[in-house]
Amino acid sequence: MVGNKNWLYEFDGEYRDFVKLGDDSRMSVMGRGDLKLSINGRTHIITSVYYIPVSKASRSQLWHDRYAHLSIKGLNTLSKMNMVKGLPTLDDLEDKCADCLIGKQHRDSIPKQATWRASSKLELVHSDICGPINPMSNGGNSNG
Repeated sequence: MVGNKNWLYEFDGEYRDFVKLGDDSRMSVMGRGDLKLSINGRTHIITSVYYIPVSKASRSQLWHDRYAHLSIKGLNTLSKMNMVKGLPTLDDLEDKCADCLIGKQHRDSIPKQATWRASSKLELVHSDICGPINPMSNGGNSNG
């Protein structure tokens, strides 16, 4: 699969199909052709390579995911300063990144007032009923 049809020769733009990805999503094949590679001075030809165009929005999402959900502004800084070989200038993401939204969620705060408190001694007891633990810890302790 390639995302640039200029890399393909003997390109058949009429060919249509779908490719199923590892996350069970599907992408449309918009043609196929042969790809010529030069490796260590030798030319290799790979036949029937699918052309799957990648929109700018999904390209931005791809780079965002590759770099641990770094912001588009941060990715564009890396691109401008030529810190990452092959990193293009990216457009804003069309959709909010679901993983980033989940990461920004906060837990409920711990309540300042408990809903129930013991009113007399030994009405509520917290205890460790597990110990001693086998095997011993690295420090030689056996209590849990």
